[in-house]
Amino acid sequence: MIAERVLMIRRPVIIATILFTLVVYSYPALATWAKTGYTESPPILASDVGFYTLISKLTMVRHGPILNPYYGVELPPNGAAHLQFRLAFQLFGYVGTLFGGHLWLALFVWNLLWWGLLCWIVIWLFQQFLPDNSILIVTLGFGLLMWSNFGLLKPLVLAWIHLPSLQGFETVGLAYARPFFSQLPVPLLLAYLGLQMSLLRAQRFQIWVGMGLLQLLAFAIFPYATLMMAGITIVATVWLIFGRVQSVPWRSLVAYGIFCATVDLLYLLHGTVTHEPQTQQSVFHFEFAVLPHLIGGMWIILGFLTLATALVRALPAEAKWPLVGLGLTNMGLLLADVFDNSLSISHHAGYFVHTTVAVLLTFILSAVCVRLGATARYLRFALGVVVILLAVNAMLLAAATYRVFLPLNKQLAETASLLKSIPVGPDDLLIVPAKIADDTCEWVPLVSSAKVLYCRNAAGLLTPNQNNTIQRFRQALYLYFTGTDSRQLERIAEDPKAGEEQMRLAFYGGGITPLRKDLREGALSAIRMELIPLLDGAERQDPRMPAFLRLYSRILVVDNRQDPVFDRQRLASYLVIQKEVPWGDLTVLFCNPK
Repeated sequence: MIAERVLMIRRPVIIATILFTLVVYSYPALATWAKTGYTESPPILASDVGFYTLISKLTMVRHGPILNPYYGVELPPNGAAHLQFRLAFQLFGYVGTLFGGHLWLALFVWNLLWWGLLCWIVIWLFQQFLPDNSILIVTLGFGLLMWSNFGLLKPLVLAWIHLPSLQGFETVGLAYARPFFSQLPVPLLLAYLGLQMSLLRAQRFQIWVGMGLLQLLAFAIFPYATLMMAGITIVATVWLIFGRVQSVPWRSLVAYGIFCATVDLLYLLHGTVTHEPQTQQSVFHFEFAVLPHLIGGMWIILGFLTLATALVRALPAEAKWPLVGLGLTNMGLLLADVFDNSLSISHHAGYFVHTTVAVLLTFILSAVCVRLGATARYLRFALGVVVILLAVNAMLLAAATYRVFLPLNKQLAETASLLKSIPVGPDDLLIVPAKIADDTCEWVPLVSSAKVLYCRNAAGLLTPNQNNTIQRFRQALYLYFTGTDSRQLERIAEDPKAGEEQMRLAFYGGGITPLRKDLREGALSAIRMELIPLLDGAERQDPRMPAFLRLYSRILVVDNRQDPVFDRQRLASYLVIQKEVPWGDLTVLFCNPK
């Protein structure tokens, strides 16, 4: 009778918790739609949304080249990393097809499906393997994972301190609001973690198969997740060998390892990047000087939680050691830039920090509650208060996300409306703001067939050689039109405190302060040897630049009326401005190349 009552309470609470989560995560998109009335393309609510959405729309002839939609240039089918591991984008492309190409609705449903899957996997994991799987502890763990963001713990704490202002929450965001990454790898990783725990309870062939398929799926979507999975299994295997609690299934382990290595290698060879080889330093280039910068506060917290997990006695071994593997692997990958910079492992390992901290903390708290037994009622009351605060935190993060991106979404709606009213075609060139990755330029190919002069994200769909030629050339011309000169770039290159700006100018992505000496030197070399000479050429009216602009029948400059980005005098040195038309907060210059 008591068990039935508990079950009757548990189910409604879990359903309500999941529905609340889906509503909170959906709120920014729905509120933006209500405010702007715009549904031609998905709203900007996280970084790189437009870029990822665009990849799913790329028209690809079988075994033929792909057309870069920003510039209209061709690249090989696997000429860029995002095209090599493109399963996530292909899956979204199918969803888009189901909705008749309506990207706003397709992405909204896509997000709901993945958020729902993550919620279901989290509930399953906690109910099956927590030492104390009471509804309170399960909900607490769910809230830690879905309603908080440990990856940005310090800004989150400061945001609470400065309430009622929402400004601090604007820099944090919901943990899984960004489509594709880490929205897709995390459910796969948690499902793998649960299967590994199940396997240590009982050796079953179906579990081996499930783990193998999950790691392959993760490899095709986000290979860094496969590294996390491998670390979990390695630590679990080490425990089996040295713990001697149960026999080691050597045949199954060897077969599983061979299977995973083979299918991953076949996938990698099938989609090997075909771009031009480049002379570069060895992949493994040790630089221990960056180690103090990589070992930050969150790394220390991860280490403390991993050690606590290993020492807590109330955790059963089949749960403890996969969890220790999760923590140790995440810690190790966060330090990978000491040995290798070419794959950005440390940066991408950060995608899993929040998940790892939330899961480890949940299992530790659950074990503490079991250890305390009946005396834990005060602790349970405190944890109940934490659940309520986490729910409030989720609502604050959702409201702040909507608010911080609203100006950009309004600008996107105005730009799309403008481009449709003109209209623009494939022979038109648009000169639009492109300072940050999510600026207007990123969204032009989603709402029109026109090309843009320059966009940072366009580099993600170019080969290395094209980035050194096409992207640099366009970047220099864009910088010239914004009023930047070579003396400014030289001052930036000489400023030891301008690391973030150096990276933004030198490389695709950017925005990350370079820690490694070789990376800093590469950025400075790119600015001085590639970008500054081209910018000098733009200032001297290099014949290649007007010749490039004459490839287009019409050139439109879309600028902000209140805070203009482009220098009119410099525009006039290359373009004949025919007329100027105001459009809301924007202004558009209709130009012809000289």
